[in-house]
Amino acid sequence: MPKPKHSTLIQQAVARAKRLMPTYPTHFHDIEAAKTFIATVCSNASFIYCPPTNLTEEDEAYIKDKVHFVVAVHAFEQGEFYLKNGLRDRAALRSAIESDIHRLLTRHHITTWPPHFPHAHAAKMFVRSTARANNFRFSAFEGVSPQTFEGYVCFQTARRGFEAGGFELRDAIESDIHRLSPHLSPLWPPHFSSLNAARNFVARVCREAGFRYEGWPGLGMERFKLFVHFRTAEREWGLGRFGVGDGVEVEMRKEEVKEGEVDKSSKTMAVEKSSPALGMLKFNNNKSSPIPDLLLQNLTPTTTVHPSPTPLIADASNPQDQTEQSVSTTDKRDPFKDLIAELGRVFILKAAFE
Repeated sequence: MPKPKHSTLIQQAVARAKRLMPTYPTHFHDIEAAKTFIATVCSNASFIYCPPTNLTEEDEAYIKDKVHFVVAVHAFEQGEFYLKNGLRDRAALRSAIESDIHRLLTRHHITTWPPHFPHAHAAKMFVRSTARANNFRFSAFEGVSPQTFEGYVCFQTARRGFEAGGFELRDAIESDIHRLSPHLSPLWPPHFSSLNAARNFVARVCREAGFRYEGWPGLGMERFKLFVHFRTAEREWGLGRFGVGDGVEVEMRKEEVKEGEVDKSSKTMAVEKSSPALGMLKFNNNKSSPIPDLLLQNLTPTTTVHPSPTPLIADASNPQDQTEQSVSTTDKRDPFKDLIAELGRVFILKAAFE
């Protein structure tokens, strides 16, 4: 569905694209052929339609198509070329679309709507499937392909239903979390080593149960699943469904741990427990370090990170006792324990003063 911010991006791109256009051919078959010519020129010039933003693939495709259309119409109106098949009458097209919308909504084809959809595209597909199930015949309009005209009618019908309060648009990720949470409630273990480990548990349960995801247009399904799994684990942890081990790992990895692989976070936790002094030094350094790029890329603006219920520094409340235990376990195995202990002290002092 077009958004207000798109109009500014389109206007700026149109102004820049016009400067790229060479002399046009004398004529085109129709406006679509002119759009294809303009798209080719832009592609050859590596034209950038809009700055990098958080637009979906659907939004980007809409902006590109609109830029090509506006540039072509302006050139045609200025006499740059002729069209064998002129521009379609917009008023007549609008009337034909309104006629089909009225027939869909009043002749018992779409009498009730589901309470909500995850996005506008899902609402449009509901209209299309309902029309086909009832053998609804769309009108024909000269100059517009049947598929394009059907898309216009279905989208505008869905939009009309939304504006009339027939249904709500719910965030697809939140919708999947809402459906998934009741199935997970009796299955949560009491404890995980990290939020990523809990996320992997959610992914495994979904695979075994054959859970069906809503998905989101323009967002890869694997990336969509990653958001659902992580945010489900994060929410359930915040509700106290399970505990998380020392030093909560709040960074969401790009890939989940597959079946048969070892979760490296558990190994990291073991190292921190066996070397409390080094663990404290690492924890303090990370406090002042910038936020990792991976975290910024994967956590959405609505994602919240709760403070760790069991901070890492709590494990170091008695470093002397833990150090003695770790040394005693290596007395029999390591004949060079004194040398290693000395090197460890030198390393800690060096790291502390650098």
